[in-house]
Amino acid sequence: MVEFEYDEDVLSVVNEAKQLNPETIVAVRVPFGDDVEELVEELTYAGVEVIHLYADVNGQTFKKSLIKNASQSEQGFIKDMTLNVHQHLVDLKIRDEVTLIVSGGIAMAEHVAKAIICGADLTAIDLPLLFALECRYCKRCHDDPQLPCPVESKDVNPQWGAQRIINLIGAWRNQLLEVLGAMGLREVRRLRGEVGRAIFFDEIERETFDKIFALNGGAIR
Repeated sequence: MVEFEYDEDVLSVVNEAKQLNPETIVAVRVPFGDDVEELVEELTYAGVEVIHLYADVNGQTFKKSLIKNASQSEQGFIKDMTLNVHQHLVDLKIRDEVTLIVSGGIAMAEHVAKAIICGADLTAIDLPLLFALECRYCKRCHDDPQLPCPVESKDVNPQWGAQRIINLIGAWRNQLLEVLGAMGLREVRRLRGEVGRAIFFDEIERETFDKIFALNGGAIR
């Protein structure tokens, strides 16, 4: 498997990879931003097997993208963008032709289940793995690579570090199984896009308080 960063010429690079090895599974890494649904549509029709959609560390888009039914001042959030992409592919009847990986802002086990409910097939994580190694996220190494790490992460014993990561993923797996059991599901693949099994706060807030605080046909915010 090989992953390429998205740019205007990415499909030519994908074709070159396929020519070198037709069995290669190709993934394209696409940032959540404006027109992401159209980009995913183009890549899917082009035969890209995996698309990795990523947001920033806070789970927000990198541009002031408009999400459906949102004002121009709102920035797209990973939940809304994943839902939009998933539903766009469903409407085109090509959802099962591509695997969607979603990352960005996923910090807890519950975020994995939420991302899958919104339409992701897989999630990718990075910072939680550093936290498992007792990283304090002080960003000293990011600001100046020459500064010493407070926890000396580069000197971590490999066996100890591997076990810490195994423990983290094992705990997340157990929590995911608990969520699936509560929903009556036996495997995580059946959770994808099952928005009817979730309660979205913004929808409940709108359905409840818009009726209470409605004024002259509008809503008080």
